[in-house]
Amino acid sequence: MKLAFRKGAPWPYGVILKRREEMTKKELVSMVAERNGIPKKTVEMTLEALSEVMVEALLQGEKISFLGLGSFSVLRRASRKGRNPRTGEPLTIPERKVIKFRPSKTLTERLRGVR
Repeated sequence: MKLAFRKGAPWPYGVILKRREEMTKKELVSMVAERNGIPKKTVEMTLEALSEVMVEALLQGEKISFLGLGSFSVLRRASRKGRNPRTGEPLTIPERKVIKFRPSKTLTERLRGVR
């Protein structure tokens, strides 16, 4: 991962990531540890605990909101009729639960370059 700094931009807004489109857990841990001056092991343990708590909350059907980031919720998709693409036979696609992420207005505006 490479970091580049824009001249005159205040930290942390001066950081531009130049890498592939996916950030790994290891990269996330490294960035948080560097930015806050805490050990990587502490960040990794905190991230693990956060993900465990989030999974438990979502399994119980709770909504999780992060101010400035967005919210996670569980939606129930009703069963529906479909077709087997190979044979064309009609079939019933069973009901299932899916996770939905809705970005906050702040994040959406920043991604569009409004702010």
